[in-house]
Amino acid sequence: SKDNPSIQELIKHHPLTIPNEKKKHVIEWLADNHIDNFVALSPNTTWLSKHWPMQHWQTLIETIATTIPTYSIMLIGETFGPQAQQLATWTRSNFPRVHIAPAWDLLTTAQLLKQASLFVAPDTGLLHLADFLGTKTIALFGPTSASKHGPFLHSSNQRYAQQATCSHF
Repeated sequence: SKDNPSIQELIKHHPLTIPNEKKKHVIEWLADNHIDNFVALSPNTTWLSKHWPMQHWQTLIETIATTIPTYSIMLIGETFGPQAQQLATWTRSNFPRVHIAPAWDLLTTAQLLKQASLFVAPDTGLLHLADFLGTKTIALFGPTSASKHGPFLHSSNQRYAQQATCSHF
């Protein structure tokens, strides 16, 4: 209905348009860095209680790098906060093949998310943007509820929204 449009109606009538120059910029950057299939990770979020422990991110990077070497790993958000800065420092020392995305504006970052094979993040704006763009996601929830706040647009993204035990929930 007009008063309560479905999510599919909202997507149809309010698409996200990424300017061609931003698309081209990301495509060229990926090609210049020899990045094809990649898993994007974004550890930052605004609430301290939403952060996934650093050791978990490190284990995830180690697991992806050693078990599915056909995929590159991309860290997004190094300039957004201390969680990603710490993870970027660790990856540069331990997994120098992990790519660090430049500090791009939101529409350019949206194009990068659109190109990702998979996006892993806590409950944050980039997670919901990736879901909106149709990117496969693994959502990490702690103090917020995956059933209330989780990715809603794609059934596979809903299925891979993980609710972790949290003392604040």
